[in-house]
Amino acid sequence: MKFTPTFTSIVALIALSGCTTPTRQHMRIANGKLAESEQKMATGEWTQAMALAEEAGAEVKLGIEARPIRKGAGGGDLDMTPLFTAWLNGPHHELVSALGANQAERATAAFAATRQQCANCHIAVGRPTIPVSGL
Repeated sequence: MKFTPTFTSIVALIALSGCTTPTRQHMRIANGKLAESEQKMATGEWTQAMALAEEAGAEVKLGIEARPIRKGAGGGDLDMTPLFTAWLNGPHHELVSALGANQAERATAAFAATRQQCANCHIAVGRPTIPVSGL
């Protein structure tokens, strides 16, 4: 059988599409946007930093919506929705607010709190080794 470039590309696409779940894809994007947001803040690009932080929140939301019930660290089902809501209304809200007010010290603390809450969710689902940028 002769393999054409098109056939090979299709096989590769099918193989790679199964390598990650939609939830993981959204969370990876969110992690990258959060890191980029912090870089923009460091260079004084406050509007872009705030927009990226908001985009990170939207990606996390999509990731949670894609699979709101996960296996918890103890083996039972865990509804991630309340954890997401607490993150969104707590440290993430503080981050977006601080960036919108151009307050570097407050935003730096909010970045740390936001990331820590990400790590806490990873622990809750028994995956503490999932990397979070900046931690």
